[in-house]
Amino acid sequence: RASGATGGGAVREAWRHLRQERGIWLYTWVIAFWNWTYAGVAAIVVYFYRHQLHFSAGEVGLVGLAAGVLPVLFAVLSPRLNRDLGPGKVLAGGIMLSGTAMLVLPALSTPWAVGTAVGASDGPIGPIFAALSTMTQARIAPRLYGRVTALRQLISMGATPTAGLAAGLLAARVG
Repeated sequence: RASGATGGGAVREAWRHLRQERGIWLYTWVIAFWNWTYAGVAAIVVYFYRHQLHFSAGEVGLVGLAAGVLPVLFAVLSPRLNRDLGPGKVLAGGIMLSGTAMLVLPALSTPWAVGTAVGASDGPIGPIFAALSTMTQARIAPRLYGRVTALRQLISMGATPTAGLAAGLLAARVG
């Protein structure tokens, strides 16, 4: 290793560099929050469709179909969006679009509208992750890139498995 750090020292060095890169640090935590809330929604969404919106099984499938179109479109556009707008704007715009779509979701009642909102909340994630990876590659020394990326992913996805449990408990309590 160029730094001479080993074991825990190597992780501490990567942690220090991740913390020093304010934009990457901030977006890592924003994505952690997004991942956690999205995983919670995903855990109870079929129940919501069936028991709150009274969708048939076919309509639930239609939501999945409609929701799948926008993520594919965003994935195709991701390289161009990051190149033309820059990773910072893609990160901010993608998170705002995703959050807005999640906010309007409870007000919708048709399978196509719900599917479009779910797709709009899920769609920007590919470009968001591409933008964050681009920022990390540009700002983190190559010798630290793997460790910093691993820490970033641990932070942004580490608590996700608890989201379904929390959402289920909240749904059972609130109704």
